Amino acid sequence: MTSQLPAWVRKDGFQPHYTNIHSLLQDRRLTTKQRRENGRRLYGTETMEGFNDWDASVLLLAKDANPMQTFLRRIEEGDPQPWRHGQPWEKGGATNTRLQGLAAELQGTKLYGSAMVGLLRNDGQLRGPLPDFQNPKLQAYLRRILLEVVFPRMKNLRVIICLGKEACEVIGNVVGSSQLALNFHALPHVAKPVEFEGKQIFAAWHPIASKANARLVWVAAARALKKLQHNERRSATPANSAEVS
Repeated sequence: MTSQLPAWVRKDGFQPHYTNIHSLLQDRRLTTKQRRENGRRLYGTETMEGFNDWDASVLLLAKDANPMQTFLRRIEEGDPQPWRHGQPWEKGGATNTRLQGLAAELQGTKLYGSAMVGLLRNDGQLRGPLPDFQNPKLQAYLRRILLEVVFPRMKNLRVIICLGKEACEVIGNVVGSSQLALNFHALPHVAKPVEFEGKQIFAAWHPIASKANARLVWVAAARALKKLQHNERRSATPANSAEVS
């Protein structure tokens, strides 16, 4: 769970297309304790066990959370934890279940989030193009989230897996990679990373996409992570000094 989020992260500044989850969390049907507990999470998926570790080496970045109506309904129904991941029987649950299976290729815990962070689309759609996605103000906000919140807090980050075109575009713009930002559809086929400041960035299909070789990227990412960790252990081990007689 993240520490206190900056005020600019919680600002509801992208209407009419998006509602910030932190605006919904001010609903008086939630207790003060519930508002505080839910409001500490940058990503709703931080409630997934094993996918909520800010000290992890791996960041999994999807497209977006469920639409605003999903989280408003949870509040209306008295759910004490509305800002959370979808269970297997709920909307979004199939994606999370499939993701857990694919991510098992990589050892250890991960952090699972989305490019749109807590911005929930207002059109009620679960799929399709994100409204007003190319708005420069919106893109600047998404980049700032990564540069000022996510990357600085993930001290051990080594591998990023972008789950879909939008996540690749946002990450590509952050790291200055036109290959990630503009050429998503070619990247999962080759499963080769883009390197950025010691990090390996992979492009993957959405977890529920029916691709015959969907696991290829995950295997490659696991191999890259092991290699990075092995090299770091070697670098941290002092060379044996010859004894002076």
